Amino acid sequence: MSRDSTNNSHQTFTPSTLSTPRQFVDTSTILPNAKLQHIAAEKINSAAKSLAEYQRMIEITTDDSIKVLLSSKIIEEQKNISIQHAQLTKLKRHAEAQSRLAAKKQKLLEE
Repeated sequence: MSRDSTNNSHQTFTPSTLSTPRQFVDTSTILPNAKLQHIAAEKINSAAKSLAEYQRMIEITTDDSIKVLLSSKIIEEQKNISIQHAQLTKLKRHAEAQSRLAAKKQKLLEE
């Protein structure tokens, strides 16, 4: 009886962010010469897959210590995804600025 009550309390133990689905980054939209953007996107996709696996493992397991361990791994993967999303955003913004600068330079050369 006490085992059932601990399982019920651990269902509320898992963070609410665990149930949010992660979006994968479509690498086909990234230019082929943007290597760092591809690397960041691959890291995001890999972390999202790991995150989904850890979430499924938490749902399956009944051992509280494993749930705690998996929860810490989930938090770590969420941090990795957040960092890589920020990095990818910066890289894309930098690439856009470079293309605008190149277009501006080309326009000045034509005049």
